Amino acid sequence: MPWLVLLRAKEIISNYKSILEDSINNVLNTEARFHRRLKNLNKVMERSKIIICTYPNTTFSEAMNSGVPSMLFYDPYYWETDPVFDNLISILKSAKIIHTDSSSLVQHLEAIWMEPLDWWNSSEIQNARVMFSEEALGIKKNWLEVWVNFFKKELDIEEDPKSRT
Repeated sequence: MPWLVLLRAKEIISNYKSILEDSINNVLNTEARFHRRLKNLNKVMERSKIIICTYPNTTFSEAMNSGVPSMLFYDPYYWETDPVFDNLISILKSAKIIHTDSSSLVQHLEAIWMEPLDWWNSSEIQNARVMFSEEALGIKKNWLEVWVNFFKKELDIEEDPKSRT
């Protein structure tokens, strides 16, 4: 059975974490495998059906770029965000990537559990993920061109290196 990964669950108050896990298992009518002890985050992500992060930091960014359907479940009371990201957060909430209450998360999991990739690969989610990469991570669609131009400028290269043959 693929894993449902609840990353950094220790950040959630223990009792609340148990309620969330019980709710997920009851709704999905299965015993989802919650993986918490990570020796190799990338391997765990690769083997996962869905990733749920419990705080909006680096692990969530890695999950969003892993190719595995990912969600963020957090309490905004404990995690202050810069107002510059308000629009992005709103879009990620509309796309059901970000959840701030357990009912929303559990309902969405129930809706996508059988085929999470259908949701993850939909155009709405793809657009939201691109926006996240650009705005939160600074990864542009033309990232390779940006880096090439940066190094050309730093190395003071004006001509195409391929033409030096």
